[in-house]
Amino acid sequence: MDTRRTSEPAGARGSTQAGCGALRAAVRVARRRRDVPLALACVAAVTLTLGCAGTPAVRPGPLPAGASFEGVWQSPQYGRMELCRAGQATFGTYAKDDRRGRIFGTVEGDLMRFRWSEERALVPSHPQQASGRGRFRLEVGQDGDQYLVGVWGLDAHESGGGPWNAVKLRHTAPTQCRGPSQAAAPGSWGEEDTD
Repeated sequence: MDTRRTSEPAGARGSTQAGCGALRAAVRVARRRRDVPLALACVAAVTLTLGCAGTPAVRPGPLPAGASFEGVWQSPQYGRMELCRAGQATFGTYAKDDRRGRIFGTVEGDLMRFRWSEERALVPSHPQQASGRGRFRLEVGQDGDQYLVGVWGLDAHESGGGPWNAVKLRHTAPTQCRGPSQAAAPGSWGEEDTD
C-alpha cells in the first residue's frame, strides 16, 4: 500500500487553507534561499488577502415589540446619551467626563447606523476632535430593559474602534435634543443652532 500523501487541487480545502498552503510553499522556498524578506512579504500578502475577504454584512432584524431607539441611555463607555427621532432621522448627544459628542443616523428595524463626532477637552484651549461611524442593535433583555449593543469606528469605518453599549433609562425623556442639525454638522462645535 502506498502511504505517500497525494496533493490536492489548489483551493480544494477552502480559500483559507489554500492560502495557508501557498504561504507554506513560499516559506519553504524562502528557507532554501535564505530569503527572509521574501518570506515576510508573503506572510503580509496572504494576511492582507485573507483579511480583506470582508465580514458578513450586518442586516437588520425586526424591532422588538414596544422598543424604540428614542430616549435616554446610559453607556459605560460614553456616558449619558439622548436620542431623538425626526422623520427617518435619529439624532442626539452624548457626554461623559471630558468628552461630548453628537450622533446622527437612520434606523431600519432593530439596527441603527450612525455618524458620530466628538470633542474632548483634555486641554481647555486645544480640544481634540474625532469622528466616525457606528451601529447599534436594539435588544430587549429578559429583565424587560432595552439595550443598545454596538460598535464604532473612526472616519469611514463602522467598526474596529471598540464596543459602544448602553441601557435605556426608564421613565426619562430626552432634554438635549433640539433638531437634526445639532448632530449633523461635525466641526461646528462653537456654533449654536438657529432652528
